Amino acid sequence: MSRTTLKAFKEEALQNSEVAKEYEVLRPEYEIKRKLIVIRKEAGLTQEKLADLMGTKKEQYFQAGEF
Repeated sequence: MSRTTLKAFKEEALQNSEVAKEYEVLRPEYEIKRKLIVIRKEAGLTQEKLADLMGTKKEQYFQAGEF
């Protein structure tokens, strides 16, 4: 029994017009999140360190956006 890959799941899901529409609505939010992850990693920061610098906890930072 083989597992479905994320890519295959996404391709199949996007064939549904309602899913595709919502995906497009959310695209800008996820692009920003991806950019923030890249910037954090380029700065050499862990999620924990960034949360500490922001005066919060990793769990709160993680829930607010980066996953």
